[in-house]
Order: sequence, then structure tokens, then C-alpha cells
Amino acid sequence: ISPLINFKRLLFTLSSLISFIALTYWMYIIYGYEYIYESFIYHLVRLDHRHNFSVYNTLLYYTSYDQINTLSIEKLAFIPQLGLTLVVIPLCFKKAFQLKAFDIKVNLLLKILFIQTFTFITFNKVCTSQYFLWFLCFLPQYISTSCISWQKAIILGILWVLSQGFWLFNG
Repeated sequence: ISPLINFKRLLFTLSSLISFIALTYWMYIIYGYEYIYESFIYHLVRLDHRHNFSVYNTLLYYTSYDQINTLSIEKLAFIPQLGLTLVVIPLCFKKAFQLKAFDIKVNLLLKILFIQTFTFITFNKVCTSQYFLWFLCFLPQYISTSCISWQKAIILGILWVLSQGFWLFNG
């Protein structure tokens, strides 16, 4: 067995899976298919173009008038997002976690969480202002260990807030 797989981790994974399935089934019994749709399916097929910072914003805007429920490219937009955040990024950092120093692992974990969250938000079909809060908690730690100076980081942060304000003002 790999050192990454041990009894405690298997127990945690199994109990999390059982809890997820049991609670989902319980809510399905109470609310029926509506619960499944609103909890899981809606977020895959949602097409919202209002106040949107998404890379898919223009595509969603021009196709939002079409109400036909056919399989379109916008409904498959979650595939790159899922692939990057769940497969590619963790595989890139797999070797780094074989390091022995604990403080290096903690810094690396914070960087990975920042990169995964940032990637998830970047490739999300719907991205409004509050989505940026998800990765902002990791940003100071990321900047402190990067080659970006604090002065440059502050200037970039101010420019980002101003540009977001201008975008929302016109939206």
C-alpha cells in the first residue's frame, strides 16, 4: 500500500462517501427529482450571462436567446474546468508532495489550493464578483512566496478592483 493510502484515509473517504450518498438519498426521498436537478444538474447546464466575468461570457450572451435544450458547447464548458482542477493540477504537484520538509509541504498546499481555486473560477461558466472571494484568502500567502513584490501586488490589486468596478458600473 502506498504511504498516501492508509487505514485512516480510507475510513475518512468511505465515511464521507456514505454520508454524501445517504444525505442525497434522504433529500431525494423528501423532495424527489427536483432536489437532484437543483443540487447537481442545474449547475452543469446553467447559462447565465448577467454581470459575468467568465471566459464564456460573450458566447453565453449570444446563445442565451435560444431556449432549445439541445447539447451545445456551453453545456460542455465544465469539462475543461473539471479536467484541470481534478486531474491535471494534482498530477503536476504529485512529486512535490514527496518532499520531507513539513513547512515546504504547507506552503505548497496553499499554492495548490490557490491555483485550483483560481482555475476553477476562471473556467466556470458563471463568474460574478463574489466568486473572487474564493481565492482571495489564498492570495497573500501565494504572493509572499512568489517573485512578485508587495508594491507591485498592491498596484495590481488596485487596478483589478478599479477595472472590476468599471465593468460592473457599465453592466
